Amino acid sequence: MGQAQSVAGGLGEQRRLFDRIGTRLEDVGARFPLVNSLLGAIRRKRSKARPPPAPQLYSPGAQCLVCTCADCLLLKLLRRLCWQQFPRDVGCD
Repeated sequence: MGQAQSVAGGLGEQRRLFDRIGTRLEDVGARFPLVNSLLGAIRRKRSKARPPPAPQLYSPGAQCLVCTCADCLLLKLLRRLCWQQFPRDVGCD
């Protein structure tokens, strides 16, 4: 429990530090237009550099559902083909 509290305290300190740095950068950007345009260019480049999220990474439940449905459909198709191929008295399971 103590370790968790110390980690939480450290993360809180980091958050406050980054907030102060962000505030200072915004203040400098407001005072100097050149710095403001540079910060805007950095933001635009950063937003372009991020790849779009891959849906397959965020939806393992959907993947399981699709695979299960495909498996059921394939099994039904195989059974139907099997029943058409062989008479019922032979038994095709």
